[in-house]
Amino acid sequence: MRKLILPVLFCAYCATPPLKQDIQKVARPESLTHLKFYLQPWQQTAVFINGQKLVVKPLETNKTLGFFSIPVGDLTGPITLGLQHVDFPAREIELRETDYARMLSLDPPLYQLLPDSSPVKLVHRWQVGKQPKSVTFLDNRRVILPYLDDKKVELLDIHTGERSQLPVPADIANKESFVESVVIPSRGEFWVSQMSTHSAHAFSAKDLTYLGTITTSGKWSKVLHWDEGRGLLYLSNWNSKDISVLDPGVMKELRKISLPGVPRGMVLSDDGKALYVVLFGGDKDDDGNGRLLKINPDTGKILLDRKFIGSLRHIVRGQNPNTYYFSNMSRGYIAVLVNDEVVAEMPTYHKPNTIVLDKTKRYLYVSTRGPNNPETYLKPGPAFGKLQVFDVKKQVIVAEWEGGDQPTGLDLSPDGRYLVSSDFLNEAVRVYEILPPLR
Repeated sequence: MRKLILPVLFCAYCATPPLKQDIQKVARPESLTHLKFYLQPWQQTAVFINGQKLVVKPLETNKTLGFFSIPVGDLTGPITLGLQHVDFPAREIELRETDYARMLSLDPPLYQLLPDSSPVKLVHRWQVGKQPKSVTFLDNRRVILPYLDDKKVELLDIHTGERSQLPVPADIANKESFVESVVIPSRGEFWVSQMSTHSAHAFSAKDLTYLGTITTSGKWSKVLHWDEGRGLLYLSNWNSKDISVLDPGVMKELRKISLPGVPRGMVLSDDGKALYVVLFGGDKDDDGNGRLLKINPDTGKILLDRKFIGSLRHIVRGQNPNTYYFSNMSRGYIAVLVNDEVVAEMPTYHKPNTIVLDKTKRYLYVSTRGPNNPETYLKPGPAFGKLQVFDVKKQVIVAEWEGGDQPTGLDLSPDGRYLVSSDFLNEAVRVYEILPPLR
C-alpha cells in the first residue's frame, strides 16, 4: 500500500475540540508498526496523523465500513488521529493505551463519524460469536449474548471486550440456535431460550452457574417474558404457534396457550391482568398476516384479536396506562397502541427489529435491519441497517445513525448510560454512550 504524507497548512478538523480522554496521551509502543482500525464512513473521509494528511485507501471495505492499516514509519511519541468528512464534524483522537492495545490485537477499534447533534457516541465495537441474536444487560457492565449460529452463550464486558462463556452442558450447546434472554432480579437468575431444543436454560446471576433447563412441548422457542406477580415465565413457540407457561420454582412447563398464528414478542399490562402478544404471521411466518392479541394469562382466553398487514415483531409497554408500542417489520413502522386502538404509526427505516424504551419512557430506541438481500436475510443486504430514536411524546425521530449488517439485538443499561446493539451478520456488538439531552 502506497503512502504519501503531505504538509498541511490548513487544518479544519483542529477547530473541533479534542475528545476528553480518561488518561494522558502516551507514546506508541515499539511493537506497533501499523495503525489498524475500522472507519465508518470511510468514503470521502480524509485521514490525518499528527496534523498531516495521508493519501491512503482501506485494505478491506464493506459498504461504508473500511479497514485501514497505516504504517507509522519513524513516528515517535504520542499520535493524534484526525478524521475529516464534509457531512460530519471533524474528529481529533488522541490515541491511548487502549487504542494501541486493540490495534495490536485481532479486534481493532472502530472510529465512527456521527452528526454534530448526535445524542450518542460510539465507545466500542467488539467482535463476538456467530450471529448474535439479542443483547440483554445483566448489570450496568455485562450483557448476555445468545448466538444463533454458535455453540455457546457468552457474557460480554462492554468496556473491556472480555467474553465469559456460560457453562451450558455440551449436549445442549452442540444444538446451537440460542435466541433471547431475560433477567429475573427477584430470583437472582437469568434465562436463555434455545430454538432447536424448544427449551429455556437458567443461570445464577451471582456466579453464572448453570441451574437447569425446562424443555417445553412447543416447537422453535424464542421470546421469554417474566411475570413477577405470578412468578411465571412465558416462552413463545414459533413453529407450534403457542406460548409455554413455565414455573421456574418447580422447573417445568405448566401448560400452553394456543394461538391463531406465529408468536414473537410479549408484554404484560400494568395490572398484570392481560398479556399482549404480537404475531409475526398467520398460517406461515412469511405470509404477512400479523396480529395483535390480548390474552388472559390465567385462562388463555383471547380478549382481543386485531389483524394487521405485515409482520409484528416486538412490543413494549409505555409510560401511560394502556399505552404500548410494537414494531411492524415488513411494513416499516412502530405502532402506538392506546386503549387497544392504534392511534398512530411512526415510520422507520427498513425492517424494524427490537425496540426498547428508556427509563423515562420518553425515548424509544429501534434497531432496523435494513433492506434484505434478495436471496435470503441470512446474507448481507445492499445497505447497512440503522439505529433510530423516537420521541414518543411528539412521535418524531430525534436521532438516527448507521449500524452494521443487520442491527438486531438492542438494550439499554439499567442506569441508562449505555446502549448496546448487535450486528447480526458482522459478528459484532456496538456500545454507545448516551449523551444529553437523552440522558
